[in-house]
Amino acid sequence: MLVQTLFSAAALLGSVLALPSGAPKCAINATVIAAAHGKQPDASLGYGVSVKMTGDSVFEVRVTNSAGRKAFQGILMYVNPADSPKTHLGKFDIDMSMFRFQTADICNAANIKGALEATFTHSSAAKKPIDSTVFKWSPLAADMAMTDSVVLSVAIADNDGDAAVKTKPRWVNFKVPFDFKKMMAWRGKNGMPMGMPMGEPMVRKVIKCKPKKMMCPACSMETPMPTPSKPYGGYGNNYPMPSETPMPTPSKPYGGYGNNYPMPSETPMPTPSTPYGGYGNDYPSKKGGYGGY
Repeated sequence: MLVQTLFSAAALLGSVLALPSGAPKCAINATVIAAAHGKQPDASLGYGVSVKMTGDSVFEVRVTNSAGRKAFQGILMYVNPADSPKTHLGKFDIDMSMFRFQTADICNAANIKGALEATFTHSSAAKKPIDSTVFKWSPLAADMAMTDSVVLSVAIADNDGDAAVKTKPRWVNFKVPFDFKKMMAWRGKNGMPMGMPMGEPMVRKVIKCKPKKMMCPACSMETPMPTPSKPYGGYGNNYPMPSETPMPTPSKPYGGYGNNYPMPSETPMPTPSTPYGGYGNDYPSKKGGYGGY
């Protein structure tokens, strides 16, 4: 009788098939679960949770898995101050076809403080697909006065294979820091978009170039264009102008046409003798005056 009582009290998740309507308790106790299952918690199952903010005071909670498992069967989840596991905060919004809120009598018997919707478990032994199962959590007004660290407490169980079987499932329990007040304050102050990993401040990376001497990683300082040297031909080609060589001073050209050749020394023209007949023929005077011989 004592063993049977211990089993019933300890099986927080129990065999999912044996407890298809959910966990029998309102708080997670790894020692009690291990005694009921005959197995220690198994981190190799790979279960975890992700949380992101989806509204002004609404957080989306999803089960994750890093070991390739696509589903889970049993669960018990609540939010509590790290040093007060019997104070359950906020309210969950769940799919009532596969999950249910823990009954008030069970939570009251364990002196759990909080709203009825603060703690939930599974309501069937069916496999719950990870990719489409979403829980939503919102804090109550009184929770905003909390100054203690807050965690999300979770226990998850699953049988191997694609369907529930008549064996005690493997299980794992864990706690994840959940600073919902910081997440809400950060979003409210910075106007950040919704959807941040749990426990991390949301940072929207905006890269701006800062004026003058201030640098930013994405923008290099502007390099001034080189001052163009005197271009060739006046067309703005940005090539250095060769040192100017003065043009040679032209000597007196032939014929006055500017040919740049040195002028040969001048030879005086011969003085013409008296022409025959006054026509300017440059022959010596002959007999008869007509240029004949």
